[in-house]
Amino acid sequence: MENNKLKVFALTMFCVLMQACDVMESNKLKVYNETKDTVFCFWTTNNNFYNWEKSPLFYSINEKDSSVLKNNYVIFPNDSSIFSSYNWKNDIKKSETTKINIYFFKLHTLKSNSWDSLRKSTKSDSFVSMSLEDLESNNWEVHFNK
Repeated sequence: MENNKLKVFALTMFCVLMQACDVMESNKLKVYNETKDTVFCFWTTNNNFYNWEKSPLFYSINEKDSSVLKNNYVIFPNDSSIFSSYNWKNDIKKSETTKINIYFFKLHTLKSNSWDSLRKSTKSDSFVSMSLEDLESNNWEVHFNK
């Protein structure tokens, strides 16, 4: 009898936790780099990228040889990156801007400027601001071609 109560309790807690968690969406944001430059990108719902304490370069450098490694932040020339399932709609709707801002940095920009100075000046090589409607009408694709 005690064993059944424990199972019911565990099942109930599992259901409560599953209901409380954000559900991942099937939408995947795909970012294309249509230039000859290696670019780094990241998204935020803020109007700036000041909250990013570390340069995207930090997440993409192999310490042994200082080469750039592929991850979600770096997109090589004529390549793309997928920001996989995430609760995009919920995050965008809850934000003050109700948009997603995607900031792009060329490799040269990150190597020739300190991250702190870029953050303070909010200087990026380019950025795209999109509402949910924009994202849906573009099939969740963003193209960098500057």
